[in-house]
Amino acid sequence: MNPNESKTALFPMFIKLINRKTLVVGGGEVGTRKVKALLDAMSNVTVVSPDVTDELKSIIDDGTVNYVKGKFSPKHLDDVFLCVSAVDDGEINSSIMEECKKREVLVNVVDVPDKCDFYFPSIISRGDLTIAISSGGTSPAMAKKIRQDMEEIYGPEYEGVIKLMGSIREFLRGAGVVDKRLSDIMGKVARLPLQKIISDGKVDQLNEIIDNLLNGDGRLKEIDIDMKLEPLTRWGADSVKIFVVGMSHKSAPVDVREMMGLSNNSINQFLEGGNEFSEITECVFISTCNRVEILGCTVDVEKAVESSISYLGNFHGKVPDKMKEYFYIKEGKEAVEHVFGVASSLDSMVVGEPQILGQVKDSYRAATSAEATGVILNRLMHRAFFAAKRVKNETDLASRPVSISSAAVWLAEDTLKDISGKVVFMIGAGEMGEETVRNLIGYDVGSVFIANRTYENALSLSERFKAKAVAWDKISETMSKSDIVICSTGSKEPIITKSMVEEAMAGRGYNPMTIIDIAVPRDVEDSVGDIDGVALFNIDDLDTVIKRNIKEREGVAESCKKIIAEESEKFTRWLDSLEVVPTIVSLREKLERIGTDEMNKVISSWKDINEVEQEAVKRLTNSIINKILHDPTVYLKKEAWLAGDMTIDLVKGILGLSENQNEDNQDRDEG
Repeated sequence: MNPNESKTALFPMFIKLINRKTLVVGGGEVGTRKVKALLDAMSNVTVVSPDVTDELKSIIDDGTVNYVKGKFSPKHLDDVFLCVSAVDDGEINSSIMEECKKREVLVNVVDVPDKCDFYFPSIISRGDLTIAISSGGTSPAMAKKIRQDMEEIYGPEYEGVIKLMGSIREFLRGAGVVDKRLSDIMGKVARLPLQKIISDGKVDQLNEIIDNLLNGDGRLKEIDIDMKLEPLTRWGADSVKIFVVGMSHKSAPVDVREMMGLSNNSINQFLEGGNEFSEITECVFISTCNRVEILGCTVDVEKAVESSISYLGNFHGKVPDKMKEYFYIKEGKEAVEHVFGVASSLDSMVVGEPQILGQVKDSYRAATSAEATGVILNRLMHRAFFAAKRVKNETDLASRPVSISSAAVWLAEDTLKDISGKVVFMIGAGEMGEETVRNLIGYDVGSVFIANRTYENALSLSERFKAKAVAWDKISETMSKSDIVICSTGSKEPIITKSMVEEAMAGRGYNPMTIIDIAVPRDVEDSVGDIDGVALFNIDDLDTVIKRNIKEREGVAESCKKIIAEESEKFTRWLDSLEVVPTIVSLREKLERIGTDEMNKVISSWKDINEVEQEAVKRLTNSIINKILHDPTVYLKKEAWLAGDMTIDLVKGILGLSENQNEDNQDRDEG
């Protein structure tokens, strides 16, 4: 068979695209994904398309991507290394492919394998570790399934493992260990329980192991590992449990939520102080406009919840007893499902709103920066992000995006009956402010003013939406010209006072003004609502508008809940599998002891045995041990969770694993 005719005649490789010129034809959702993938590889990307998605436009506006508005022309391929055609037009695809062939430019025609020189594989990324899976373009769904399975095996802890391996390799090379000897030693190092060594911080133990492998050639110097992994604690009835204690729009009014919320600048301080509570082993603090939650791991949920609420109250300098009635408490699988639902926007005031996932990721980043998370919450959060991704890709929840900002615009429309031609003043140029302005455009409003503490941000946003930037000290003056004022800043204190609005109303001849405050903490003083002619709404008032969308989303939400249930079950299985880790470790150690003893007997009784023959005996012994271990290990990790402790006890009894040996290794981490 001619290999050129075989779909399997692919040569896998990783190519450096740094500063190389790449071309993407098409600015839709698919084109946007391909652009982001190429940008991750730091290539010089040009997009050719008559129009682009909002997300891609934002990337273009940042100056990250070159944009050619219009149709594809062969001249766009000048000096291009590779090209991606992401247009839904067979004739254009064929034209692009032919031009690329003429110029010897690598081409990928999305979803048309026969027209591709290369494929975008399904990727798992763990720092410097990249695992790519491809079906040659014939079955993306299977490639995705395999990638999901591999993500379970190679969790986020492998970023630290790879960094450690790299440090060891560089040290050995500096010590003069090269070629086959370096390869042999690194092979042995790779078989060490590196996740365990990293999580326990046992660098001295690692020094001894490496020193033995080096046969005295040198010692391993201190290694700086960016990703800190905490030791695993036994999971079970008397062990670490996941809990959530918090309040949201469902349990507490906005004035209570804003009292308990934290600014981005305060979260690190909060997390660092929380490290003093020994009963809370890991922690993530989630603070958004609609929720305040402490997600943690503990051996005593009741004590951890009590400490969390007390600490949160003390942090704010007040702990009213009546506050406690607004908190909800979840633990175990219920807590896991809750976190997955929050990340997927199923627990939001506006189901399907896109901002929450970014806010949860920001909360997780803050927790990892404060070294407040460990193996369990690291795994939990990454699986929550994966569940959110599935909800977005596999359901229609995001097909008609709804957000707090869009609900605010609808509320203005309901209040005034018609907002076309109205003058709008947007105070706050952050993500929420930007989305609000974008939603306003479709209502044919009149002038739009934008103010922000950092004037440059207001100017940048106003230029993109043909609005007018306003200096921060001109807020009162601008309000007098405005029919609708929408506030969304991160201020801890109100920025709109009663006296400011009274002055603005006098300046506009007491014509009616609608003020919508979607910030938490609130930007507008409560007393502003007492002024004649002023209609003041806060974020809780959006509820009536939002309920309109609930019924049409109920069917979609059920599909989402199934995904959440599936992913929660997978995570719970992983937690339960930690129960068998000590047994697996004990089994391996017992077999290695037996193997070493028997191997030494053979070597000592074998007269005139040379080094090569000794190495052969060692390799044979290790090979036998690994093959014997394979099936029991797979069974224990994948199946034993169904039967629980009875199965583990039975296996330990059959294999003669003592309880003492098991206890010595209870905190082993296989990651």
